[in-house]
Amino acid sequence: MSNLDTRLRETFDRVAESTKVNRRVDEIVTVRRSRTMPKLVAGVAAFAAVVAFFVFPILLSGTPDDDVAGEIAAPADAGLTIDPSWLTVDDDDLAIFVALADSAAEAHGAGWRPSLRTEAVWCLHEGGPGADTRASDFPIQESLTVEALTTTCATGNDSARNLETPPETLTVCRGVFAESAYAEWVESGEYRVIAGDIDGIHPGFPVVLGWQSDCLSEVLDTTVEVALTDDLALDQINHARQLEIAVTGASHINCFDYQEASALADEARRILGTNWLRVEFTAVDPNLAGYCYQPTLDLQFGAIYVTGVDQPIAENPDTSTTLPSG
Repeated sequence: MSNLDTRLRETFDRVAESTKVNRRVDEIVTVRRSRTMPKLVAGVAAFAAVVAFFVFPILLSGTPDDDVAGEIAAPADAGLTIDPSWLTVDDDDLAIFVALADSAAEAHGAGWRPSLRTEAVWCLHEGGPGADTRASDFPIQESLTVEALTTTCATGNDSARNLETPPETLTVCRGVFAESAYAEWVESGEYRVIAGDIDGIHPGFPVVLGWQSDCLSEVLDTTVEVALTDDLALDQINHARQLEIAVTGASHINCFDYQEASALADEARRILGTNWLRVEFTAVDPNLAGYCYQPTLDLQFGAIYVTGVDQPIAENPDTSTTLPSG
């Protein structure tokens, strides 16, 4: 067994022991109002982050899936050097997800894998509650597709399975939270915006409607106000998704301190563009001795922040490979 294999196995054991896994789809029933179909009532998903395996869009297109970073400029913090491999998906990153899935196979069964925040999707149905979930029922190395989104919303979540009949027609839209939602998000005190404008343009996330629609004419009465457009760009989401895989893998292979993880988060935001927010998650203590941190990409809010990784340095002191500059 190689040194990398040994370090990975130690990390996986700790993650499996310390991470709470919750695959339940959160559901909230509200009323849907539509200009074109005013008499229809639908259950609509409200904002609720579905906690996946980790504690923890995008106006660059045309970047190949296996080359997320493109050209890497110097990070904002000149005191740190960001290894370009931390921003591209390689075999070591994919091995992280394979081993994490293997470590949880007994609890979830064969075929399960950790989901990603960049796989977030709202599934909205007529005649039943909607779901805030993730389209993750495909191999980690493949790209997110329209089929993966519609399959998840048609039959792949508890809300859809509880419908009397599955939807015959589905429409894939781009959802963007209203300015009021961002204001409430910041006013909650859980996050502090350090780069970007909450009143600006945001990347958006997939919203799948269980009926035929042009997206633009829909008026959704949800707990968190969201507007729909018809310009969802899956290539941009897959660009962010590949970057999430890369930085997650790097953060489990290496043990980054808060400053290092923040520099990596800054670089991830530079790659994705200024439509993404760079925020600080105030619940994370940046001064915990002996613990590791990682960047988190939140597709729904289009925000990048740093969270903790349950990987104590004291138990695995040789994992940090951040390179000092100069």
